[in-house]
Amino acid sequence: MVLFLTPETLRRGDHAAGWIPLADKGTLQSMPHWLYVTDEWAKVHPFFEGLPCGGLLDYTFYREIIPDVAWTGQEPAGQCVAGAINAAWGYSSGTLLSVHPFGAGRFVLNSFLIRPKLGGDPVAERLLRNLLRHAAREVAQPPAPLPADFEQRLKPLGYPYRDDHGRNDAATDGRRVVRSSSFQDRPPRARSAFRLPPHTPSC
Repeated sequence: MVLFLTPETLRRGDHAAGWIPLADKGTLQSMPHWLYVTDEWAKVHPFFEGLPCGGLLDYTFYREIIPDVAWTGQEPAGQCVAGAINAAWGYSSGTLLSVHPFGAGRFVLNSFLIRPKLGGDPVAERLLRNLLRHAAREVAQPPAPLPADFEQRLKPLGYPYRDDHGRNDAATDGRRVVRSSSFQDRPPRARSAFRLPPHTPSC
């Protein structure tokens, strides 16, 4: 399972959802939160273990992490875990947390303000731990082999993968390998990073 924790991760130029691995990428929908408010909801789901769920979100608990945007227009999700509906000022709706199938795996779209509130809001901390714990259930499974037509499957998604593109060549310049987080010793190593090219200091 891949967790896209922030919408900014999936922005591609001017397209707010340009890197979502779906053919129908949709976009981010602004949701009003001033005089005309949006109703946010969450299903009973392991993502919300130990948190109030199963109906409208209680602002007593969630006010610090409720976003002003929601995912909309994507291909139907495998699971819509949380969402938002605005029927007070026009009409708009979308998902805040959803699970989408991708080949033999899955990925999660999130717009809750989890990362900006880490270290200051216990609900953000708990929600992140639940997400990681749920994803960690699949860590012991062996990787699924890539389908023979994997490259063709990626083209409609806007991912023109080529094995000879040179990004795996150690002799090229620029940033290198993107590494994901660790589930074995989180949270100290629940992070991502990239490797810079080797640097030879001058004397």
